[in-house]
Amino acid sequence: MSKDKKEEKQGLPTVDIKGKPYVLTQHRLLEFHRLYPNGSILTEIVTDSQDSVVMITKVIPDIKVPERAFTGIAQETRGSTFINKTSHYENCETSSRARALSNLGIGVEESCASAEEVANAMLQQSEDKTIKGIKEAILKLMNLYQSSEKWLPKAIELGIAKSDVMNVSLGYVLNSKSVEEADERVRKTNLRFTSWFDELNTKLAKNAKNAKNNIAAQKKVIDKNISEQGN
Repeated sequence: MSKDKKEEKQGLPTVDIKGKPYVLTQHRLLEFHRLYPNGSILTEIVTDSQDSVVMITKVIPDIKVPERAFTGIAQETRGSTFINKTSHYENCETSSRARALSNLGIGVEESCASAEEVANAMLQQSEDKTIKGIKEAILKLMNLYQSSEKWLPKAIELGIAKSDVMNVSLGYVLNSKSVEEADERVRKTNLRFTSWFDELNTKLAKNAKNAKNNIAAQKKVIDKNISEQGN
């Protein structure tokens, strides 16, 4: 790979978790497709039991050179965390893809682990009372993400919200030093999202009104031209 491409990969957005930077899998995937438009990513289930699943992902930068492949393997147990109670397949796929992409050198900061993996591992440390306590706060944050999926991209497009909002807010909550602080940070994040939603609706309504006025003005011009031509 060229020197320029290597340098470009260092600029991926990161989530700060306990003072260390980690890259979300979605950003690794976007970077892969940007750098390797002729590449491929294939994830397969290796084993699938009632309690757990193992997946392996093969990443090929150039399908014309299939022997140059990078793999990543992951295992998730059903119910091991609140995420895995319903989504251990999805979580396993995300982890295996993140590791395959990190083996290619994409999204490697201080660790090949993805932000999702680190957050998930932290939640499994049942002996840590603070981590146990903020599970509910993180669940609320994820529910907030899901409820914002339809309108947030438009808010980002219009410059109301920043493109790294997911990374920033996740790191913001995960770095809480107490349960109370985590709850307060989720509350502030919720207020921020509500403010963006209101601002988006106001801007869209204004744009719609301006568009309607423009159409009306254009109609007047057309009617005037028709009238003059008739005379």
